[in-house]
Amino acid sequence: MTNYDVLVLGELLKNEIHNIKHLQGAKLSYYISKNIDIINNKISEIHKSIIKSEEFAAYDSKRIELCETYCKKNEFGELIKKQIDENNYEYDVDIDNPDWIKDMNELKSTYSDEINNRNLQIEKYNKLLFEESTIDLKMFPLDIVPDNITVELMTIIKNFIIEN
Repeated sequence: MTNYDVLVLGELLKNEIHNIKHLQGAKLSYYISKNIDIINNKISEIHKSIIKSEEFAAYDSKRIELCETYCKKNEFGELIKKQIDENNYEYDVDIDNPDWIKDMNELKSTYSDEINNRNLQIEKYNKLLFEESTIDLKMFPLDIVPDNITVELMTIIKNFIIEN
């Protein structure tokens, strides 16, 4: 199981926790609870490895200020942003504007070390995702799983079952 698989499994567990909590049996509950803790601890460790440094955060803040300065505005004077996905958007900036180019190049030059360090951090993080995980899940036999378990839940907890 790679670290990426751990992140996916953690997300599945989080999304299905309302169904998982209805599974019965002390042993099963214990194993699942322990595994959730193990997985959550590993996810926290993985997430810590990609936290922006204070220096890069300062650059990013100034980059956003610059984007807002050069961003096009609508008829109400509001910044025009394009939604990229649920949590991200980009500013509508004329990237051919000579002032924008000059200011952005100066900012990148000032923070070149921080940008390079962040790129290295992202590169290491991406490698980390596909390395084998060091977690030690608490495995249990299939016979403690209730017979009425749904396929969706079995798909998740099969990662914890010892195959004979």
